[in-house]
Amino acid sequence: MSSKTILNAALGPTVIALGVITLPGPAAAQSTSLSQQQAVTMASQHHPALEAAAHGVRAAEARTSQTRTAWIPRVKVEANYLLMAPVQQMVIEEELALPAPMGPQTIAIEQDIGSLHNYGVGVSAGWRMFEMGARLARTDAAEALERAAQAEAEEQGVQIAHAVRSAYQASRFAEEVETVTKSSLDVAQVELRNEEIKRKAGIGNDLDLARVQMRIAKLEAQLSRASEEKSRFHSTLRLLLGLKPTAQLALTDDLKTLGTASIGGPLRPEQHPRQKKIAAQAQATEHEHERLWRTYWPTIDIMGSVKYQYPKSYFDNETGGVFYTAGAFLTWTVFDGDLIRRKRNETEAKLAALHASSRATDTEITRQRTDAESKMRAAESDVQAAERTLELAEVYRRAAQASLNAGSGTSLEVSQATDKMDQARLGLVKAYFDSARGRAAYLLAVGQAAASSAPEAGR
Repeated sequence: MSSKTILNAALGPTVIALGVITLPGPAAAQSTSLSQQQAVTMASQHHPALEAAAHGVRAAEARTSQTRTAWIPRVKVEANYLLMAPVQQMVIEEELALPAPMGPQTIAIEQDIGSLHNYGVGVSAGWRMFEMGARLARTDAAEALERAAQAEAEEQGVQIAHAVRSAYQASRFAEEVETVTKSSLDVAQVELRNEEIKRKAGIGNDLDLARVQMRIAKLEAQLSRASEEKSRFHSTLRLLLGLKPTAQLALTDDLKTLGTASIGGPLRPEQHPRQKKIAAQAQATEHEHERLWRTYWPTIDIMGSVKYQYPKSYFDNETGGVFYTAGAFLTWTVFDGDLIRRKRNETEAKLAALHASSRATDTEITRQRTDAESKMRAAESDVQAAERTLELAEVYRRAAQASLNAGSGTSLEVSQATDKMDQARLGLVKAYFDSARGRAAYLLAVGQAAASSAPEAGR
């Protein structure tokens, strides 16, 4: 496999992984050195997606607080003014029996009904004294949705942590490919100078010189690709961390450290943020189903008010007065058009869907975890094979060089041995990279945002 194929095959899936949440964040201070865990921590502090998730949690907490106000009495202050014109009048005719010589007389009495100016001010209070627990069920549902929002924020953090790890590891892979290529290029340039000296001395040939020149051209192209990939993934990492485009990154964890890092013990499926979110949503739906059942029953409310009103009445329209009211009200909706039952049918369907989604999610988490574990085991085997291959390639290179120095070997054999050694070094870098990616995939599968960066025992 060529070095170009190794680079493209290794970075291809990583490019897809880095498509997860790469929105720009607020500018942060430049960092000269950064471990993978420090990068994950920095992203969790500055990424706008996590800020949005935190606001979502606060909104859910506010909704829970709102439901608790259902037990608090309601007090209102009211004032009114009303101009009523024209003022109606009532005429009462009264016949008076007077002694002679005046005789009977009719007297008309005029009385205003109401007043031109009407106003009042008062205070009223009401409190639901009795209901069958609908308020408590609503509060329980809100608390469950609050837990769902927290689990969603946690899952968002896992996704961002995975994106940061993918960018970090891809950057380190490009850097180490660049380092290996530079080292090989230095050796090749020394060989080129030696071949040029031999040719001038008349003991070399054009074929050996051309072979070294071709090797240098190949290494220069490989170095250019690695440098471009490093620059691209550094830009992605700065974007995830909320750093300025001009910030210089010095990544301190090498691929061997990342590829042998401990990932901690496995989590139970119900501890996965996605499962916690579904479980909380199911609890909220169950509480809503219970609340709807409790609304079948009557409620009792008590209320009272104190009000000053002018005029006091239609007939006593020259003075104002204070009125008091107090009472209790029983409300029972005996028929609501079958609305509550149909709402309960809806919540039952939602609950069944959530339970099915939980089973499907559990299956998917198990599949992803098993796949990641398989990749880690395969990568560990690849690391051992690559280490052994590199050892043999170095032995072969030294033997070929010794044969050439003794006059029994050829420059072609040395060149072939050098190519094999370069490929073995790149193969070891890729094996560590694959192992690191497998660990990142495992943490994503089990829903962990943080993990220990200490190497595993025995490595």
